[in-house]
Amino acid sequence: MKPLVLLRHLTALCVEDDRGQRKVASQLLLSFFNELLMAESGEEGLRLFGQRPIQLVITDLKMPRMALIINPAKT
Repeated sequence: MKPLVLLRHLTALCVEDDRGQRKVASQLLLSFFNELLMAESGEEGLRLFGQRPIQLVITDLKMPRMALIINPAKT
């Protein structure tokens, strides 16, 4: 089994505040995951993360109001 095939059953969350980067990321990532959620802020990302099961978070580490870092070992 190819490694990228293993991602197809996952729900991923991508958090990116820049509209252009968010568009590029969504176009690239949509083909890899069963479901892809997009958030434009750390606050929105945390809200989505708390609402449903998400197996992978891809995030911009520098955002104007909040940097989103989630440690799965503590959730």
